[in-house]
Order: sequence, then C-alpha cells, then structure tokens
Amino acid sequence: MGDPIPENVEINSNIAPISEAASTHCLPAAVASSLKHRGSDASAGGCTQHQNTFDLPLELLIIIFQSFLPDVNPNHVRVWRDLICRIYLKRLYFLRLVSRTWRDILDDTPSFWIVITSTVPHTVNQTSIARSGDAPLTVYLGYRALEGFTELVLPTRHRWKVVWTNEHYKSKFWEYLTSPAPMIETVHLERRSTTSDGFNLLGGETHNIRNLDLHKIQIQWGPSMFRGLKHLGLFESGGEGLTTDLIFDVLANSPDLEYLTFAFSEIQVSATSFFHPISLPRLHSLALKDLGNVVCHFLCHIEAPNCRMIEITTYHLEATTNEFLEEHFEPFESLFRELHTKSRNPKIHVKPDCMEWYEPRRPGFRIYASSDSFPPMLRWIERVVDWADLEGLEMEIEIAGTVLQDPEVTSILRRLRNVTKLSACRDDNNSQGTIRLLSDLDHNPIPVLPSLKVLHFVYQGVIPEEMLQIVRTRFAAHLNHQEGGGPRKLPDLEIIADIPSPVSLMPIKSLDFAVITQIRSIAGVRFTLNWLGVPREEDGMLAVVWDDERGVPHLEGYRYDSY
Repeated sequence: MGDPIPENVEINSNIAPISEAASTHCLPAAVASSLKHRGSDASAGGCTQHQNTFDLPLELLIIIFQSFLPDVNPNHVRVWRDLICRIYLKRLYFLRLVSRTWRDILDDTPSFWIVITSTVPHTVNQTSIARSGDAPLTVYLGYRALEGFTELVLPTRHRWKVVWTNEHYKSKFWEYLTSPAPMIETVHLERRSTTSDGFNLLGGETHNIRNLDLHKIQIQWGPSMFRGLKHLGLFESGGEGLTTDLIFDVLANSPDLEYLTFAFSEIQVSATSFFHPISLPRLHSLALKDLGNVVCHFLCHIEAPNCRMIEITTYHLEATTNEFLEEHFEPFESLFRELHTKSRNPKIHVKPDCMEWYEPRRPGFRIYASSDSFPPMLRWIERVVDWADLEGLEMEIEIAGTVLQDPEVTSILRRLRNVTKLSACRDDNNSQGTIRLLSDLDHNPIPVLPSLKVLHFVYQGVIPEEMLQIVRTRFAAHLNHQEGGGPRKLPDLEIIADIPSPVSLMPIKSLDFAVITQIRSIAGVRFTLNWLGVPREEDGMLAVVWDDERGVPHLEGYRYDSY
C-alpha cells in the first residue's frame, strides 16, 4: 500500500502541535511501559521489544491502541470537534513512532485511519484514505477548510458514515448530501447563517440515520422521515412543513432516543392533536429552549422516566404562568424532585418575572420559566420544591416592594422553609417591606424563613430601629428552637445593605451607625454595608469619609467622574 508521508516525518510537521498527545501519562499502561524501555535502539530506528507488550495477541494490542485514541464521534458534544480530530491523528502518528512492529500493525488496520478532516494538509488525508481501505469514514469539514478538500473527499462519498460540518456562509458542502448515501448514520450540519430554502436530505432516504444535528440548516420534512434515532438536535432549524405531529411521529418511532434538543427552532403546532403519550425510556438528556407555546405540547406528550439532564427555557408563552406550571409541568414534577435530591448543591432563583432552577457546578439540570405573575411561581415552588427540608439547597427569592402588597405573596413567603437568601430588587426604593417579612407577627414558635442565611436589600426607606427590633427578636426567640422539640440553632444571618452609588446622592446622615453597631453585636448576625460604585478597602467597612463639597465619598486616588 502506498505511503504518501515519509516514515520518519512526525505528525508535528503536518498538524498544529497539541501538547496533550505528546505526554506519556496519557498512554495506556502497556504503551507507556514500552516507551520507557525503548533504550538506545530507538535512535537506530528499532525498538527493544518489551515482553509485556509484544507478547500480547494482536486483537488485544489493537484494543489497547484504540483506548489511547479519543472518540471522534461523541454525539452530544459539538464544540472542539476540530481539536478532537487533530488529537486523534496526532496520537495515531505518535504510536507509529514507537516501533516498526507497532507501525506495521497500525498501517495494516484500516479502522485506525477513518478520520478525514479539512484542517490538516491534504497529504495527511490522502494517507488516511489510502490506508482505510473500504472502512466507513468520519468526514469533518471545519470553518477554515483548506482549498481542495471537497474535491479530495467526494470520491469517497459512498464510504461516509459520519458527516460533520461547520461551514462558512459561502460554503455549500451540504449540497453534496441531497442524493442517497446509504452508509451515512450521523449527520451534523452547521452554518454561520441560516439557510432560507430547505433541501432534500439524502434524497429522502434517511431511515439509516441514527444521529441528526442541524444548526441553522433547513431541510424538507415529510412523514416517517426518521426512524430509530438516538440523537436529535435542531438549533435555529426547522424547514418546510415541520409540525409537532411530524416531530411526535419521529419520537414515537425512536424508542431508543437518548438525546433530544430543540432550541430557537420554528415548529408549527399541528391543526390535529396528537393524543398518545410517547415513552422514551432511554432518554438521558432533554433540552427545550425558547420554543414559545410549542414547549407545552412537548411536555404534555413526552414520558422520560430515566432522564437525568433537563434544560427547559420558556419565553413568549401564550399560556399564563399558572397554566404552564400547574398543567404542563405536572407530568415532570416527580422527575424534577428526584433530580433535585440527587443534585449537588442545587439552586433556585426566583425573580418577579422569571424562575430558574439549576445545578451550578454540573451543567445539565436547568429549568427556566418566564412569568407574567409572581404568585403562581411561589405556589409552584411551595408545592414542588419546598416539600421537605433539603440539605444543600440554595433558594434565592428576589422581590419588589410592589408584590408584597399582595397578601397571598406575603403569606406564601412566610411559609417557605428552604429560602436561604432573600433579596430586594435593586430599583426598590422601599426595602422595609422585605425586612418586615422576618417579623414574628403571630408569635409563632416556628421561625419565619428558618433556613435564611442572607438578607440583601437597598438601604433606602429603611427604618433602622425597626430593623434592629426584628432581628433581635428573631434570634432571641428562635435561637434554640426546633419544630417538634429539641435544640435547633438558626443559621447565621448575613445582612447586606446596598448603599446607592454617588450619582444617587443618598444623604450620609440617613445611616444610623449606632443602630448598625447594635445589630452587629447580636450573636449570629453579620451586617455589611455595600457601597455601590465605591471600591472597598476591606469587607464590612462601617463608613467612609464624606466629601460635602462634591457630594461623594472621599477615597484618595479614586475617580468619580466616570459615573
């Protein structure tokens, strides 16, 4: 078999350096051991054969080599595909340098030479094509493809198994996918700008496709186009005739589907309703992003009991917040609770116009819902999330003074047990209502907001003496109380008071430093003044020198003319 690349030429001269592949700690144990025992014979073109490696059966040695090469087809990963392909090739050529025996094994095994990428010189791809024999190919077309790449790979079209493109807007590589190609199982088409006209993918012969990702690509949809999919993703894609019924038909015929993502795509709601629930027992990842009212149809028809990664974002819903949360989210509520209990330090952030429930340290579990009403969100939080004392939960509720005028809002907030942070909106000119939520109006033996750790508000419209009395009473009455008897220490409370920036010209005399000092003296309470727009020399500083002439705090070396 021909060898377009000289045997003594390292892949470094043809592919951009990747330091990761050059380190022996990335190698399997048997490979690393052999490298350490190469000795001086390596410089002469040979290699001391290490007993533990070269006595292995050929099939086992090939498996060891494969474990060293990265997976170039992770269906759920779309970033750094070019980097993965180059790492694959670099490691492959790195293995060839170990010994002639290894080189011969690699060169005579077609399955190692299946990666064809537009970001390496043509000589590298020509070598891969020649050595791959009749093996199915993975073809990657990057954004910065070398000229002549298309002409090089088109003769191998009958062998394409995976086609992955990330195209410039002038490129039309997708046009080569308009006629049948029976070996293709994975199609990922991505463009920098959305195509206006849909094209006929593989001439309509798409039943062999198992993984489909379309990014800003429109195709012509029809009944029963796809069956047996394992991965389906549409990003700003749709096409002629894409309706909810067509999507449900694809899902119903793909019981082994593992990943499902629809984001910013135009999907028309069918005139006829699809009534049958669709069971997807193998679905691990579900993402529905900004689909408008279409998201409600998906949530009502999909059953995914084993899903572990959920991301749902909603904007511009026709349904009210109450309808969406009470009706369309209901089938997933038990799953949400299960995912919540298994998450590490989950967080819930509720604002007057939206709600977000996610896991900060492990992307995957995220629910975002816009809102046209605050009370329905609080009712849903109380019923679905606040049903037990959940260790590690961070729940932040951000409120405006206007919503506290609703007695239902105040009543629900005072009943919540898992709120760890209570914040007043930055533009709230009267934060006293937020502080009063902590007051023990009914002398209830159970403290209000018993998990609260942070109280954050704007120091405007605040009555210092009342705040002191509320905080002092809270800690004096409930410091050692627990529901059902027994000692229970309230968590320490950090009070953060934002002082408006100098442009607001808040009078410094409105701060009662004597009261602030008394609040700081309460055991378990930390009081911090946060001077917005002013750099703090250290956390928790009590005051700054005020410049009466300029009406701003005086800090040497700091400029205020940028405000």
